[in-house]
Amino acid sequence: MRFALGLTALCLLATPAIAQDSYDTDPPPLLEVSGGVELMSDYRFRGISRSDGDVAGKAWGELRHATGFYGGVSAYSVDGAPQFADLEFEPYAGWSGSVLPLVDLDVGVARRIYVGAPGALATDYWEPYAAVVGVLGPAKLRLGAAYAPDQDSLGSDDNLYLSADAEVGLPFSPLSFDAHVGYSDGPLSAQSLVGAGDSGTDWSAGVRYQFLPMLSAKLEYVGNDAPGIDGLTDDTVVGSVTFRF
Repeated sequence: MRFALGLTALCLLATPAIAQDSYDTDPPPLLEVSGGVELMSDYRFRGISRSDGDVAGKAWGELRHATGFYGGVSAYSVDGAPQFADLEFEPYAGWSGSVLPLVDLDVGVARRIYVGAPGALATDYWEPYAAVVGVLGPAKLRLGAAYAPDQDSLGSDDNLYLSADAEVGLPFSPLSFDAHVGYSDGPLSAQSLVGAGDSGTDWSAGVRYQFLPMLSAKLEYVGNDAPGIDGLTDDTVVGSVTFRF
């Protein structure tokens, strides 16, 4: 059995008053609701297309408590994906918070559910995750691990995924850049999917333009080291538009 241990801001606004300085000491809201929608030219998950290389959509919603606990659900259109499903739902729950100055810990568990898959085909699976997120100058860095234990949908096997991500925003600019590299060992790897081994690497690099606080567009190059199959594991450029609230 493989296992994984994943050891992977604030604005203080001082407002001068006429008689004396005062500061905004309002506590953060007890509950915060967020969400959004995204349109993608291809839905790629760890380098693998889950929309058969076609346009896909995503919608999500999340509820976060002031203590750091959160829960939410994401939904993707995956028509034509290897799971032969129509929709992918990902409910998740976890906790994130500061553990050191400029360093946060994020731990939780997600379940991926495929709607429209043949009844006799086991496709749903659980995957706990953990990440360490830090800020270094203008860069936001993330080291993560996700581990899916033995399950019927994984052929009674387990899967380990390790990842490293970096995001850098240009000062006084709507542009930001990000890069990702991941390593998968198990039946969820692109190599296992195409019968070319049990483990491999995926990567991506992209640029995002922030039109408005709630609206952005992104262009990224996505690839992996598995044999390239058109619309499944081939390297590609993915464009997306995201609206957040």
